[in-house]
Amino acid sequence: MNGRVLGALAVFGLIVLVIAWQLGLLTPEPDEVNLADAVATQTETNDDQSSDNTGDTGDTTDTESDATTSTTAAAANDSQAPCVYEPPEPVGDEPSDDISDVAQLDGRWLVRQAESTFAGYRIDEILSGADFTAVGRSSGVGGSVTIAGGSIDEAQIAVDLVGLTSDSRIRDEQLKRQALETTKFPTACFSLSEPIVIDALPADGDALSVDASGSLHIHGVDQPVTIALEATVSEGLLFVVGSTDVALADFDIEKPSAPSVADVSDTAVMEFSLVLSG
Repeated sequence: MNGRVLGALAVFGLIVLVIAWQLGLLTPEPDEVNLADAVATQTETNDDQSSDNTGDTGDTTDTESDATTSTTAAAANDSQAPCVYEPPEPVGDEPSDDISDVAQLDGRWLVRQAESTFAGYRIDEILSGADFTAVGRSSGVGGSVTIAGGSIDEAQIAVDLVGLTSDSRIRDEQLKRQALETTKFPTACFSLSEPIVIDALPADGDALSVDASGSLHIHGVDQPVTIALEATVSEGLLFVVGSTDVALADFDIEKPSAPSVADVSDTAVMEFSLVLSG
């Protein structure tokens, strides 16, 4: 085999690798939402902040600037949205006092910007003949939960879909124009419709499992949903993770199409992880 043939094969191999990278085939999908992982991630972040309070604040400014830019773009295209996304404030450097009783939960809890705060989708695809699970997440999640007398009476959560990011830039760009059409429908919302009673706090390290019934707004369509949640408190913070299956047709979402995509599942998983402070 002469050098010219070897060179051609090397170029071809490089092209294949670039295409695979652009499609996200070389990057394993993130794990499903997990309450223990959410708590551990935030605890690690708190520890890092405590050991280095003099770190560069430039990255934080950039992140907040990006979130504000995304929100401004969303507002311009979503003037009639049923809820409005506002970038959350970051979790404070110092953790709050521990919570040991249900009565201490009373009050309004705000979603905070944190490593463990995100929302997104998980959907099965067939790319170039290979099965693949696409995962997209947005760290732009805002809103609040109100607790009174051991009952969650109100919850309003909004997600900035413009900020959805997966392992494929091609997919992210396509979702702006098709499927979710995030340029046209930049905000997803959940509003609680039935109170959730909290009888007792879970034991240390355990999770409280509850169902949240409410209205889910995606792609300009509202549908009733019931979301399975797991929650716990740690270092004065409230951690909540959840997921539910979403049929694309229920929200008038057409399957995305692309030359490399042979098929897409009719159902996606909506999943989220939230860190809230009182």
